[in-house]
Amino acid sequence: MNVVDGIITSLRREREPDRVYSFVQGIMELFARNFDEQLGDSLAEEDIVILPNKDITIHKALGFDSSWCGSAGPTVTYGDRHPAMVKEMNDKYQKINPDYMVTTSGSLVKNRAYGTLIVHGYQVDGLLKTRELWEEWHEGMAVGGIADHHVDELDGSIRMGIEHDFLEIPSVGLLMEPLIATIGIDSIGKFARKDSAFLHKVCSTIMEPQYKKMDFLCKSEAPVIIIPDDCAYKGRPILSPNMYKEFIIPHLARMIDKGHKKGKLVMMHSDGFIEPYYPLFIEIGLDAHESLEPVAGMDLKHCKEHYGDKLSLVGNIDSSRLLPYGSAAEVAAEVKKCLRDGAPGGGYMFSPCTDLTDSCTVENAVTMMETYKKYRQYPVDIP
Repeated sequence: MNVVDGIITSLRREREPDRVYSFVQGIMELFARNFDEQLGDSLAEEDIVILPNKDITIHKALGFDSSWCGSAGPTVTYGDRHPAMVKEMNDKYQKINPDYMVTTSGSLVKNRAYGTLIVHGYQVDGLLKTRELWEEWHEGMAVGGIADHHVDELDGSIRMGIEHDFLEIPSVGLLMEPLIATIGIDSIGKFARKDSAFLHKVCSTIMEPQYKKMDFLCKSEAPVIIIPDDCAYKGRPILSPNMYKEFIIPHLARMIDKGHKKGKLVMMHSDGFIEPYYPLFIEIGLDAHESLEPVAGMDLKHCKEHYGDKLSLVGNIDSSRLLPYGSAAEVAAEVKKCLRDGAPGGGYMFSPCTDLTDSCTVENAVTMMETYKKYRQYPVDIP
């Protein structure tokens, strides 16, 4: 099978593909630097693969088959008062901490530098905590379109990736993360109890550009679309299943329906313990869930046994403890366990549960992928 057929076969669960295919969300900057320092000189010129919207050199060198990618999105503009409101809020919070920044969406972010060149922005809170402030902030909001030439650009990048036996999977957002980032977790609960109609309005407003982007991606040649939206903590989801069903699921169902009508498979990403949402995902026809964070309580063997005939599973190699701190023997053992638990019958793709983060060691990433490549062929037979 080629990489597209193999990934589609994996996610459709109709039969076993020729081998277990692999995915990685992304590769963080410091990990990439460490890889270049340790292994960059071993790469030949033809091993350097830079697609129009993604450098996949390290992905290919390690042996990954796919990764998510960005693409053009619609422009969002606001009314005349908006710039002054952002500036006023920025001035207020930078007096508290000069590393704070208020975004145009009403999110408070803290920027922290690592070394001299790497800066990460951390979500602190959503600031639009009253109905009055939220409505004033969004007065005059308009969502633009996405020019057709961007479809050609995305298709060109996807085709080039396929020529290198690699599939780019474009992404489009959902609701949980922007809700927390704009109104804050406290206000989600408050509005759900006291003004559910307004919370539905907030959700619909957030989704306006996401629906337009989904329509754009559905025009492309991408066979798979991923929806990243972290909606769980370690040990439990953020919202109760009933709240998630009321406020989030209708929008996810609409996104899935848009994709399916255009022949796309739809995968969702979330870290955390998301299993309580699996019956909801299955009911609305989600094709796959990616991450399966083991330290959050996601047990691949259990999920495969209980849901694997209705939902494909992607991930389960720990990126927070195993890949940064584990021994080579521990990494190899976990890779073999994932393949034993997830691969039988198809419906599984191998992946670390998040990016290859700045904390992950190059040595452990190489051990992970070499072990995976050794045992990935069907029928999977691991001693």
